[in-house]
Amino acid sequence: MLAAACGKVQNDKPDAFVPPADAPAVASIMVTGQMTIGKLSPPVQLTATGTYADSTTKDITAEATWSSSNPTVATVSGGLVTPVAVGATTITAALDGKNGILNLTVAPPTLVVAYFTGNSIGFVPSDSNGTTARCT
Repeated sequence: MLAAACGKVQNDKPDAFVPPADAPAVASIMVTGQMTIGKLSPPVQLTATGTYADSTTKDITAEATWSSSNPTVATVSGGLVTPVAVGATTITAALDGKNGILNLTVAPPTLVVAYFTGNSIGFVPSDSNGTTARCT
């Protein structure tokens, strides 16, 4: 087994790892995923991708600090968004002083009304005037 540590040792513990000075810095962050989710939807996973000064990219979802501008609409932890109420919020992923955002809408549940007649199913659209589409 081989073990290595950098930095000085205090109380028998090495200092936290410090990346090399020439490591590229995060230049920007892009957050991707669903922009609209239903209020009754299960949690959805967003992804944060960091673009570095040397133009390389990396999935930084686990490393980023996540927040919701309106946690009464949706909460977020590790990029996993949980809808709370109908409305809009901005989800932010932050790392090394850079932020990426995704504007998220939590939509009301969709109501589907159906009825059965003989061997057919009738559907009433939510904006219906009383007519229905018919399936056989």
